[in-house]
Amino acid sequence: MCRSSKKNSSSGDLDILEGRSSKISMIDSEKPITDEVYDEVLLDHGDHHLKEEIWILRETLQHEASSGVLKENQGDHYELYTLLIYCSEAVDIYDQRKAHKLLNKIRMQSSPNGNGIQRLASVLADALQARLAGVGSENAKKLHIIDFVINFGFQWPSLIQALSKREGGPPKLRITVVEHPQPGFRPAKRIEAVGQRLKEYARSFNVPFEYKGIASQLESIRIEELNINDDEVVVVNCFFRLREVKDETFAIDSPRDRVLKLIRQINPQIFIQAESNRSYSSCFLTRLRQVLSTHAVFYDLLDSTIPRGDKERQMPENVYFVPDNINSVACEGSDLAYKLETLKQWHRRNLRAGFEQFPVNPDIVEECKNLVRDGYDNRYFIQEDNSWLLQG
Repeated sequence: MCRSSKKNSSSGDLDILEGRSSKISMIDSEKPITDEVYDEVLLDHGDHHLKEEIWILRETLQHEASSGVLKENQGDHYELYTLLIYCSEAVDIYDQRKAHKLLNKIRMQSSPNGNGIQRLASVLADALQARLAGVGSENAKKLHIIDFVINFGFQWPSLIQALSKREGGPPKLRITVVEHPQPGFRPAKRIEAVGQRLKEYARSFNVPFEYKGIASQLESIRIEELNINDDEVVVVNCFFRLREVKDETFAIDSPRDRVLKLIRQINPQIFIQAESNRSYSSCFLTRLRQVLSTHAVFYDLLDSTIPRGDKERQMPENVYFVPDNINSVACEGSDLAYKLETLKQWHRRNLRAGFEQFPVNPDIVEECKNLVRDGYDNRYFIQEDNSWLLQG
């Protein structure tokens, strides 16, 4: 899951994740402080060392005073202080538009490596954004899910049921779906059928519900079509869909980056993304070996969970695996429907678009592990690593 505020982060540690099979983005954990840093701060280095540090500090302060830096900092101090107060007031009444506008101003003037007030403002900006994302969500009266891959809508009935049990009553639920146009005279036929089923679920659980289906390619969608309101919590859900959008190898103005920038413009409280953590070679023989090794895992998983003669098994195979297999082997160049990327590549692309990762709840991770452990054998796993939720 990602939230919308750009934050520089090193992706060097992500190299170790290249071989994992699948990923769901969560949040960058803090970098560990080295033993040397702890030693420098906490241990006694003798009186001589302390006097030397004090002398250097005084020299630095005198230089800043003579160059006018301190006077400039006083102006920054007052402006940042004012912005923080106004922003906290906006967060307190959950005025999202005003709060995000002020947070952007604070981030432009603050820095984790600046002077004292700039460092403090940087920390408080993160705290205010976390509060804005969390406080308004728990008691929100309107929830708007923008789903970029509805398929058969199986992911939402359990959420509708859970919302119906919320203390104080369920919120109004809006689901906006952007899905591939179907061939023929009714390009939105499947989307409409899914919407009708979800309406029946919502009615049976007494959850206020509104549904809108848009038959369109992701790169062609405009933000005005999504009808986003200021008084609703917005969640963007995108499972295994961005891999179908062309990247910069097909166009200088990368359609994939354009879609991510659109999601950033939507400014959701949470952006949930899932992708396969792998990439295919441009060489046919190498790509065939990659398809064999990666998709054998998925078919093995189905062998472990669904009897071979069960007709229901054909649905996930035909929807998720068969098209990928055929296209990856039969096609070349621009005819390849899926442009897969590794975890590190997606991480960098999301940072460029302006997202920062959101923390994963350790209780949820543990619950997922228990489900896998109780329902499958020990060949499969779910774990959090470097703030991504990995499954394989």
